Amino acid sequence: MINFAIRVASQQGIGHLMRMKWLAHALIQRGCQVIFILDECTQASWQNITDVAEQLYFVNIGNSRYSQHSDAFFTNEILVKHQCQRLIIDSYQLGVEYERAIDKQVNITVFDDLAREHHCHQLFDMKWCAEHTDKRYKDKLPDECQRYLGPAFALLAPGYRQQNFNTKSRGVHSNHTIRQTIHPSASKNQNLLISLGGGGDLSLLEPFIYHLVERAPALQINLVVGPQAINHQSVECVAAEHTNLTLINHPKSLISYYEQADLFVGALGTSLYELAACQLPAITFSIADNQENDILALEDLGHYFHLDSYYAAQGEKLAALTQLVLQQLPRVNTLRTSAKLTVDGCGAERVAEVLLAPNSAQHELTRDHVKYDKDQLESNKKQASRGYSSEPLTDKVAIRQVDDQDINRYLNARNLPVNAQRMTINEEIPRLSHYHWWFTTDRVSYLLSENGQDRLYIWDSKQQINGQDYLYGGWFTAAGEVPFNLAMLALKWQLSRSKTEHTATWLAVIHKENKFVNLLNQYMGFKETRCEQAIAATQVLFPCATAAQFNYVSLACKDIHL
Repeated sequence: MINFAIRVASQQGIGHLMRMKWLAHALIQRGCQVIFILDECTQASWQNITDVAEQLYFVNIGNSRYSQHSDAFFTNEILVKHQCQRLIIDSYQLGVEYERAIDKQVNITVFDDLAREHHCHQLFDMKWCAEHTDKRYKDKLPDECQRYLGPAFALLAPGYRQQNFNTKSRGVHSNHTIRQTIHPSASKNQNLLISLGGGGDLSLLEPFIYHLVERAPALQINLVVGPQAINHQSVECVAAEHTNLTLINHPKSLISYYEQADLFVGALGTSLYELAACQLPAITFSIADNQENDILALEDLGHYFHLDSYYAAQGEKLAALTQLVLQQLPRVNTLRTSAKLTVDGCGAERVAEVLLAPNSAQHELTRDHVKYDKDQLESNKKQASRGYSSEPLTDKVAIRQVDDQDINRYLNARNLPVNAQRMTINEEIPRLSHYHWWFTTDRVSYLLSENGQDRLYIWDSKQQINGQDYLYGGWFTAAGEVPFNLAMLALKWQLSRSKTEHTATWLAVIHKENKFVNLLNQYMGFKETRCEQAIAATQVLFPCATAAQFNYVSLACKDIHL
């Protein structure tokens, strides 16, 4: 029998404790025994693992004499006592100093997602950072350390395995998607699940929940109250006044609540992988350093709505966005199922297989999993690209209509300094505001690419003011400067599409210092706007564009000559 000891920092969040529980569960199923060494914590936390722990030990990290060396000394005593050949570490507080003080005969496995330096034999990091995933631990690990990186190693409860969702008796054939299985009917009352994880300050959510129950009294809301959560009373008061808000206290599992939910709103931690496994759409935000993520990497997992930070003062805006997303669920569900990487819920089993494999086999397992992620990503990217309908403008240049999968790249491009400084609003647009705008705008946008590389976004809209039809639009670079000929090609394409709008007039505002675009529009036939009615319309369409900073120009569609 192989004995494992798991040293987990139980005070840094219930998610770390639970993911080690599921790893222990997989090891026990393979005939191992598991000892847990925890920081001193409440019974509400440690009682979650009593069914998988052969024995529990506690470390008083609040002791004035505590150090990583003293922690390692205590750990070594336990390893000897229980004849443990393997030590698993999941702690942000413990690092190289602790790892080097562990008995040299012990095999050390580390779980981390902060890309820190380590002294170990195996390292697992489920975090996905797109093309940077393989580079995160460069020069930070011993040469002989085997790295296992990516969401294939996400440690989830057995209930998240995809076959468990697909075989549920919902009257849906097994080849339907998970979301189709969970939501066979669109007529039922909508259900929202809110969670900050196992802890968090619930007062952060009070304004959001208050505005949400006021806006959507028919919405069924489940709010998770974790064992380490604080300020319960802030949401208990709201729940007492609104019967559609239910508090879920210290749930053992969220699987049944995910199944009921149409949307999740909350902190991004372990929930990222649980949501991906369930294919549940979500709006998330970061409340801890380890929850920081690149939004484009999250998109690979089918998650498109994430805020890098969230404050209670944003509660009303978040409630408005939540209501919009619930109104647009078919669009949002399509985004979720467009994931380029899947989470199948089998991560704990994969990790257990690695840990119990002979050393000679571990290197092959590493290569197999890296290749699996890359092959899956490339295959799904190719499939997604085939779904786009592009119009060729030349043999190298094509244009297509922007869709929801462009939502974050569109904002990233708009916020580039080279673009923002030329806009009527030159401040950076926050993601929360952008998401709200995305679901309410009547703007139609297009993406022009050259040799398969995104080059510029161009957009237009139509509005009637005082009985007159006006067209207005703009463009901005997707990355780097755009050459004159490429911008002219895009503008020509845009104007050619509007030639049939015989009674409409194009209106535009151009920053006076933007000589490039002033010259381009002049070349295409735009002239200074002199008509008082058109000037007034311009000020309606572009309220932040002052005549002191911007040139007002116009072009009647009947006068377009290309």
